[in-house]
Amino acid sequence: MRGPYAKTAGRVEHILDATAELFAASGYRAATMKDIAQRAGRMGSRRDRHVLP
Repeated sequence: MRGPYAKTAGRVEHILDATAELFAASGYRAATMKDIAQRAGRMGSRRDRHVLP
């Protein structure tokens, strides 16, 4: 059984939504992986690179 980091359609969709919101608010160049992770409710971007498609 995989842990909570497992790729699921819902998790990927949630991260992509958070990314789109951040890009709209801050712009593409100002957004960082850390910002995306925080907006998506994650503690660090290191784990998220394994979740993103």
